[in-house]
Amino acid sequence: MQKFLESAERVGDRMGEAFHVFGLFIIGFAIVWATLIELLVIFEHGGPGIKDILLLLIYLELAAMVGIYFKTKKLPVRFLV
Repeated sequence: MQKFLESAERVGDRMGEAFHVFGLFIIGFAIVWATLIELLVIFEHGGPGIKDILLLLIYLELAAMVGIYFKTKKLPVRFLV
């Protein structure tokens, strides 16, 4: 029974890790997509405003958070706050 519980725990841990990785890929894709849309809006208006620059900085911070998580397995939320 103990071996079964250990195996089940390992499977659960791997499933949780796979969910995190999948979720981060989805978030990363959404960040890139939103950034491209924002760049199109900037080009459409003929140049960036302060709102556009600040929004791109937020996207950059979010992308950096995803990258840091992949390297360290820790999510640095405090940097965003």
